Amino acid sequence: MKSHARVCLRVFVVIASSSVSARAASHLWRINEIFSNADGTVQFIELKESLGSTAENGIGGKTMTDQMNGSSFLIPSNIVGNTANKFLLFATPAFAALPNAPTPDYIIPAHFFAINGDTVHWAPAFNYDNFTFSSGALPTDGINSIQITNFNTHSFVTGSNSPTNFAGPPGHVDASCTDVDGDGYGNPGNASCLHGAATDCNDNNPAIHPGATEICTDTIDNDCNGLTDCDDSACANFVPNCIPALSNIGVAVAGLLLIALGITVIKRRAKCARD
Repeated sequence: MKSHARVCLRVFVVIASSSVSARAASHLWRINEIFSNADGTVQFIELKESLGSTAENGIGGKTMTDQMNGSSFLIPSNIVGNTANKFLLFATPAFAALPNAPTPDYIIPAHFFAINGDTVHWAPAFNYDNFTFSSGALPTDGINSIQITNFNTHSFVTGSNSPTNFAGPPGHVDASCTDVDGDGYGNPGNASCLHGAATDCNDNNPAIHPGATEICTDTIDNDCNGLTDCDDSACANFVPNCIPALSNIGVAVAGLLLIALGITVIKRRAKCARD
């Protein structure tokens, strides 16, 4: 009888253990890397499974939040696959659009966290993890990021970014474009800008940039080609200000009229003198 009871107990323990392991967990994910460019449009938060667990799949319904901006992202569903030492990548649309950027696992809004100091929370309802950085701690040069070196003490270093999604491997992005007016043209332009290396000659006005329409009467180089108004070939046929042929004809006609008038006056004076 005792032997049968022990067998039943063992079966119960095995079943219970299997049931626990089958319920996907999510408490071993930790905030691993944080990145932002200067204007907060290109950002990512990277989580890492911290203890080599193969079953940290139960992330559906968990949230990523920040403290300063009040941002929140709800993960819609669990993930499938071995999670041991894997990564999850949360990133903004502008990050996803960068050349060679790894595909984010989740898209978060631009300006998700404040760049001048903030606290980012992973699953705050369960108090799984949070990371606080002070003003000036987060690089915003578009190249370097905060990289956590100890998940318990939240100590970190800064270095070249290495965003990694669940599929891996690590990637790298260049978000060093300085585009103050948000028109996609940087000053100076470089490959990380939406429109590449073309330089914006006025980064405080989104209507002025390479390729913009030249306005022929405002004394502004609207298309950043170094030529203004009538000096720009785009204004060659602008009436009446910028048609050189008509202007030259007008000057020539006026000159001929003055010459003719002068000749007439001289002839009349000569005639009067003879009379």
